[in-house]
Amino acid sequence: MKKTTLLKTLAAAAAACLSLLMLTGTAIAGELETKITTTLKNAGKEIDVSSYGLTPQEAMDKYLGIVAQNPDLFYVSNHVDCKFDKSTGKCVALICSYNTADITKQKAAFDAEITKMTSILGQTAYDKVKNVHDYIVTNYEYDQTNASLTAYDMMVSKKGICTGYAGMFKAAMDKLKIPCEIAISSDMQHEWAVIQLGDKWYNVDVTWDDPIGGGNTVTYANFLKSDKMMGMSGHFNWTTPSNVMCTDTKYDTMG
Repeated sequence: MKKTTLLKTLAAAAAACLSLLMLTGTAIAGELETKITTTLKNAGKEIDVSSYGLTPQEAMDKYLGIVAQNPDLFYVSNHVDCKFDKSTGKCVALICSYNTADITKQKAAFDAEITKMTSILGQTAYDKVKNVHDYIVTNYEYDQTNASLTAYDMMVSKKGICTGYAGMFKAAMDKLKIPCEIAISSDMQHEWAVIQLGDKWYNVDVTWDDPIGGGNTVTYANFLKSDKMMGMSGHFNWTTPSNVMCTDTKYDTMG
């Protein structure tokens, strides 16, 4: 069963992420990404961005885009403030906020779950990706109440929506050092993952491979699929930070 998964209350955050992608046209990278990511991983309060010449909207879009592509930053609030220079209109600093005071404890629990799901025996990169996909499908279920938004929420409740499924899968790929980005379709209010195996990129939508009411049933209709096949299955109007193209059809008949 197909699922519409992003809550309308998250529309502003999703739009900011997409705005970032259109602004850059390339992977979120470089000094600013490192500065923002490092500050957030250390639960810092303020990020100096005065040297980048960004408008407040551009700076906040970059911040939210980085959070969206790093599911281990689940404790970071989608609310961010900006100090700006009145004479230039440029952003001087971003003011961070967090959803919890128990960041260390929650990160430890989340890291332990990601370690567990990536410790399943598998020799090839394909085996490892499939094992993670199957682990998530068999150990979690779709949250029809839309209450569990982040990968951490999903870990705690054992239920999630697309943000949790995609985030948890990407966190596992990051642990395995398999290149992975989150694809976002604001028109669908949905997101999933794209990964690189060898020199090819593939779509992986774990959410749609976990049938509602299907128990531990694992399907592969959206596993390692080309963009063409994803379009045929009902996905549309998505983008990724690197604008990667998934053209290889090797796994398209696997379902």
